[in-house]
Amino acid sequence: MIQHRLYLVRHGQTEDNVAERLTGQRDSALTPLGKAQAIANGHLLKTMVDAASCDFVASPLGRARRTMELLRGAMGLPVDDYRTDARLMEADYGDSHGRPWAEAHAIRKASANGDAWNTPHPGGESRAQLYARAVAFLLSLQRDTVVVSHGGPVRMIRGALLKLDNDEIVGFAALNAGVIEISAAGERLHGR
Repeated sequence: MIQHRLYLVRHGQTEDNVAERLTGQRDSALTPLGKAQAIANGHLLKTMVDAASCDFVASPLGRARRTMELLRGAMGLPVDDYRTDARLMEADYGDSHGRPWAEAHAIRKASANGDAWNTPHPGGESRAQLYARAVAFLLSLQRDTVVVSHGGPVRMIRGALLKLDNDEIVGFAALNAGVIEISAAGERLHGR
């Protein structure tokens, strides 16, 4: 599936990350550490990519856009010269948006009936639906791309490209710092 080099970045740490709340498609501001992570990822990317030949795409949610702008600034690039794609938005957690992580996961587990991959969050979407969004995004790529997204889409994109099974996809820790580089040669983790 990968014909181009992909650089995956999760947004910097947010206030909801610190409070251990499920943000989903709502928004949460970057913390000072989150801003520093975004800038550090920009410095790292500056040493890795040919910015002139790369596409830069972010989720339209504020935390991803802010991360993209900070990392582009750190790369010495115009901060607003990137595009957004709704397929990179975090999962729709429906009724669980804003709930503490443990509570949201308990609600989901209770509703999943043993099939956590295909069962949607109450009022939201399933992992299978999020995976389908990620694959559709990947199929649209025309060149090497820097992607700033969220934990869920990063896991799904990585899983699709590396042909991982569902448990391997979900088990990956998508950190707020570092860059995941994926190409035909495989995966490299930078700055993690």
